Amino acid sequence: MADVVGALFVSGLILLFYLIGYNGFDKKAKKVKLENVVDLLTMKKGPDFAMRESNKTLGLVGLTVLCLAYTPGFSESYTPFLWIAHIALTVHGTLSFYIFYQFRIDKLLKDKKAYAVALGSCAQVSLLVAHLGVLPSLIMMLFVLGFGVSHFFFMEVDTRSWKLNVRPVAYAPFVLAAVAVASGLLGGVLELLLGPSMIGVGEGEGEGNGEIPPSEDIPSDASAA
Repeated sequence: MADVVGALFVSGLILLFYLIGYNGFDKKAKKVKLENVVDLLTMKKGPDFAMRESNKTLGLVGLTVLCLAYTPGFSESYTPFLWIAHIALTVHGTLSFYIFYQFRIDKLLKDKKAYAVALGSCAQVSLLVAHLGVLPSLIMMLFVLGFGVSHFFFMEVDTRSWKLNVRPVAYAPFVLAAVAVASGLLGGVLELLLGPSMIGVGEGEGEGNGEIPPSEDIPSDASAA
């Protein structure tokens, strides 16, 4: 239960981080303006604008939480992080399908960004497989983060100049994904080279092997007789 509460708390902090740093960022002034956050929460610019901005934030939160699930130091909250990310990204994907395509497949297929949407769908499928636990965690990390980050990148990049059109804090998922993948690959290589017993204490080693050491103070049955 503690890991669930911790994951929810961290996710809430991430939401607050993006709410201020992303939604509050003014593109013209190139700085954070809290009035932008107030305008979003009060829907001052209309419900459509609020839905679009909130959906972007939800996607960033989901992707960031997903990265944390595979980041060292957060392994105890892996499962709740995975569920939080999955729910957030599913809602994000559904809203995006409505906002950009009005739930019309034909309109999606005509979009030049359809391949980026396909990458997002692959990320969703990978998340489902990750929940089942049928493949090694390292393999699933590469699939989930690879598809997820690729979807975000290709949705936002200008393919003519290859310039990423995102606000500064939106680079956070790329950094976290790189950290997660690098640490995961390093751990995998070390395990292959040294073996699991060299990474951590092997089962049956030390005092935790279940055996009770003989005591000189307790006589054996033979000597007691």
